Amino acid sequence: SGLILLAGAVLFTVLLSLYFYHRIFEEQVARADQQIQQLVATVEKSAAVAAYLDNEELATEVVKGLVSNDILAATSLQSDSGMRVVAGDLSRYDESRQRFFRLESPFLPGESIGRLSLQPNRQMIEQNAREVARRTFDGRHRGEGKTRGPPAAAVESVDGDRGYAGGGSGI
Repeated sequence: SGLILLAGAVLFTVLLSLYFYHRIFEEQVARADQQIQQLVATVEKSAAVAAYLDNEELATEVVKGLVSNDILAATSLQSDSGMRVVAGDLSRYDESRQRFFRLESPFLPGESIGRLSLQPNRQMIEQNAREVARRTFDGRHRGEGKTRGPPAAAVESVDGDRGYAGGGSGI
């Protein structure tokens, strides 16, 4: 009877751990999707002007700026009149995961003038989600849980060196 109770407790713990691991993983993937939406909101007006004017130089700035974020593997900006500018690693192209954002005229709201196409870097997003889920599970397993402070936020300087906010040099 005691052995059955112990086996049941172990099974319950394993199932609960798997549930929370999966839930944290999915939350991190959803957070990455939200970050992509925020990136688009940041460049949407510039992208619309580039599409409206068929300005390849401005379009190049927009797509290169977007793809400089690790969360994106590739981006393209296409105007309805035929201009198309692409940046990033097209070897990771997966049409089923590509995200499209309609661009509206900066002068005539509601008039479509082009689109932004974004290819999320699913490999990196899922790897980060697994790491966060694993760290969260490991921390709770050791009793650390939510008693620790927030992680230091990674910041990138103008010259591209990575550092860490939140004190210390990150070295």
